[in-house]
Amino acid sequence: VSAATRRTPADSGLFDRAGGRVTLDAGRPAGAKSGRDEAKAKRYETVVLFANTGDWPHDAAARLAFEDGSTVDRTLPAAARWVRLRIASSSPLAWAAADPDRRNPWDANRLNDSRDLGVGRGAAETRGRAAAAKYSGWAAALAGLFGEFLWFLA
Repeated sequence: VSAATRRTPADSGLFDRAGGRVTLDAGRPAGAKSGRDEAKAKRYETVVLFANTGDWPHDAAARLAFEDGSTVDRTLPAAARWVRLRIASSSPLAWAAADPDRRNPWDANRLNDSRDLGVGRGAAETRGRAAAAKYSGWAAALAGLFGEFLWFLA
């Protein structure tokens, strides 16, 4: 899985809308002053590439999780060797995974089935990060007990 997110510029130019033609300058009607809400509105384009280089053709699930907590689920078709998803959103991508629930792997190599771009905000808290925190806590507790045991023997 490879993934990239970039901020997209606001629309500028002449557009046909329901009320007629509109000229937009940075997403606003030409000549309009920018408001606070418009200045805060951001748009992102995310491109995720899934590759199945194995010899195991079957459908699999794909999930894209964004930093605001929203997720997008898609199905990766069995016959595809490569699937490119292009998604427009209001938040940057946090992580993307093929077979996120670990039920039906798309290929034999499970080590390259996901890409983490975020820092754990919203839905970006992955099971792997939670497991790492759990087991590192256990390791620290056991190291502490071992140190107490050595101190007791001394």
